[in-house]
Amino acid sequence: MTSSPSSTSKHRTGCGTLYATRSELCVTASLGKAGGCAAAQVSGLTALASLAIRHGATAGEVAAQLTGISCPYSSPVAGVLSCGGALAEALGAEDK
Repeated sequence: MTSSPSSTSKHRTGCGTLYATRSELCVTASLGKAGGCAAAQVSGLTALASLAIRHGATAGEVAAQLTGISCPYSSPVAGVLSCGGALAEALGAEDK
C-alpha cells in the first residue's frame, strides 16, 4: 500500500501557530502549544474535515464552511479570524 503525498503549512492565529497537514483523504493540524481548549477544537475540526473529504466533499467546500468564523482571540497580526479560518486557509490553498 502506498501513501499519498502530503503537505504541511504554517498559519498564525490568536492562539498560537497552527500547523496543518493535508493529504488526499486526511487533514491534521496542531497548535504550536500543547493541550487546552483551542487544541481540542482544532482536533475536532480536522476530524470532521477529514470525514467530509473521505465522503466526497472537496477541500474547497470544507474551507468555504470554515471561512469567516471568528474567535475572541483573533489578532489583526495573525491575519485570520480563528483556528477554523487558518484551517480553511490551508485547505483552500490545497484545492486551488
